[in-house]
Amino acid sequence: MNIEINMVEVASELAHDAMINEMFREEIIITEEEVFIEDDETTKYTDTAQEIFNKHYDYFYDKLFNLKLRFIYE
Repeated sequence: MNIEINMVEVASELAHDAMINEMFREEIIITEEEVFIEDDETTKYTDTAQEIFNKHYDYFYDKLFNLKLRFIYE
């Protein structure tokens, strides 16, 4: 059975959740809305949120990629 996933999308979702949890745990934010900046017509993460997101994204993407390789070669 083949299961196809978009690794970028999955890693992004997991990283977002992990970033929010870390920022709550470290008392950096009180509400989830605090991680966003509204800039003209775009919404983006604050610098701190982006840095934490990037750390988690790299972790989850690498995990998913390594699982993919493991299943290909098993």
